[in-house]
Amino acid sequence: MLTSTHSDACHSLTLRPCNVETLRLVDSPPEPEFDKLTLLVRDVIDVPVALISIVEIDKNRQYFKSAQGLPEPWATSRQTPLSHSFCQHVTRCSQLLRVDNAHEDPLVAQNLAVRDLGVVAYLGYPIVDSNGLAIGALCAIDVKPRAWSDQDVSLMARIAECVSDVVCLRSSLLTVQSLNAEQLAFTQALSHDLKAPVNSLHYLLSELQEAFNESNEVDHRELVELGMQATSRMGMQITGLAELHEVLATEFVSSPVNLNEIFEDAISALRGIIQESNAQIELSPLPEVIGSRPLLQSLFQNLIDNAIKFREKGRRPSVKVGVREAGENVEVSVVDNGIGIPDCHFDRIFKMFERLHSQSDYPGTGLGLSICKRIVDMHDGSISIISTPNIGTRFTIKLKRAA
Repeated sequence: MLTSTHSDACHSLTLRPCNVETLRLVDSPPEPEFDKLTLLVRDVIDVPVALISIVEIDKNRQYFKSAQGLPEPWATSRQTPLSHSFCQHVTRCSQLLRVDNAHEDPLVAQNLAVRDLGVVAYLGYPIVDSNGLAIGALCAIDVKPRAWSDQDVSLMARIAECVSDVVCLRSSLLTVQSLNAEQLAFTQALSHDLKAPVNSLHYLLSELQEAFNESNEVDHRELVELGMQATSRMGMQITGLAELHEVLATEFVSSPVNLNEIFEDAISALRGIIQESNAQIELSPLPEVIGSRPLLQSLFQNLIDNAIKFREKGRRPSVKVGVREAGENVEVSVVDNGIGIPDCHFDRIFKMFERLHSQSDYPGTGLGLSICKRIVDMHDGSISIISTPNIGTRFTIKLKRAA
């Protein structure tokens, strides 16, 4: 008895190749999100075999992204040529294929899957990608004739939609990752390409400034000084963008990190501003935490740099670093005696390019604290602030303690 739901017109259609390699749907390990759905098919449809088959017409094969109950050697190889595929018909027409008895169905009676895989009854529903193109099939297989019920068909359709949703979600995630990579590459190229001309311009202006100093041409000297201030600001912005790019591009590898060493490296990197300001740095003995060493150094280096930079004129900057245990976490505090921050601005300071002061008073990029917040978020930690204007600020960073 013929029970295939496909029309004769469908059988002559050409399968459309799909970039399933990019989606990691072929030649890749089994994955729980797909295996759970084939297990569901096997249980609710009550069949011995359930498959998610990705059809690659250009390679003349079907690849089983997930397989339950498949006999050997197919279970190990996880693929067959299309000579053994019912799923190619589902993919070709992008519609349900319902076979009650393959021996009596002219569409598949000569298919080698009947002889070699024992396929007798087959119920397959298309899996589609984010463009709506069929790339394979979710199928239920029985080794004996079976009259598929309407409920079987309805359940398969719903589960196949879930498989397609997983595929589309994966496609969306890969698109986002690609866009992020392009954005990072653009930022890196922009900071690199701008740095050289800014440095050259700054050098030329400094030469002019020296010449005008010797000639006592006050008006020209003031214009040159304004130009040098502008190039200095541009240089700081480029440096800030480069640092932001480095943070975003850093692969997050978590391991035990000694905070004493982190602060020693941060202080060494800031030796110039520490000596120039005569800053006093006090460190308590610090524990090990779980995190990324380069990211944590960037975090605490930014905090110490800010603590020294935003100081009252005539006041020697003081930075004290302490720690206290908080269950499985540690709370590291960085306390300064600087100009402080009004509490009405607490929400602003962690946003990119937000500045509370003029460039003439406190030069900067407005990126430092936003970078700190991003790094803390990457560590699943928290950063909080307590501050009193003209007295000082305390930043507290919660991180996971190493065992």
